[in-house]
Amino acid sequence: MTSGLRVREGTLADLPELKRLVDSHRDELGFVPRPALAATIKRGWLLVADVDGGIAGAVNWWARKDGVVVLYNLVVSPMARNQGVGRSLLQGLIGWAQAREARKIILKCPEELVANGFYERFGFRLRGHEPGKRRRLNVWELDLRELIQAVMGVSL
Repeated sequence: MTSGLRVREGTLADLPELKRLVDSHRDELGFVPRPALAATIKRGWLLVADVDGGIAGAVNWWARKDGVVVLYNLVVSPMARNQGVGRSLLQGLIGWAQAREARKIILKCPEELVANGFYERFGFRLRGHEPGKRRRLNVWELDLRELIQAVMGVSL
C-alpha cells in the first residue's frame, strides 16, 4: 500500500492534473472530455487517490435513479500500480454506492485489458460481451446486496 494515500472527492482544482492523467491513458479509456470530468466533479461522482499531494488515480461514475451505479473510468498512474491505489478507489466507490443504497455497480471494459482480472478478483461477475466502437467489451457487475450478505453473513 502506498504511504500517504488518501481517497477523497475530486475538486475542480484537481481538473488539470486529472485531465493529464486521463489523457495519458487514452488507449484504455478513449477520449474523456474536460467538461465531462468537470460535470462528474460537480455532481460528486469522482474520487481521486491523493498520494502526498499528487493525484495517483481516479474513478468516476454515473448514479442512475434505478439504484445502478455505472463505473465509467478507473485509472491509476503507472508508478502507483500494484500498490493498493485501484483497490482503494474501488472501495471508495463501493462505500459511496452502499451509503446511497445502490443495488449494483456495472462497468464495461475492453476485453484485452489486464483490468479485467482486477475486476474479477474484486468480485465482479462477467455478465456478457458487447461490441464497442473499436473493440469488444466485457460487461461486469458487482451485486452490492450479495456483497453485504457475504460480509455480514445475513440474507437480505
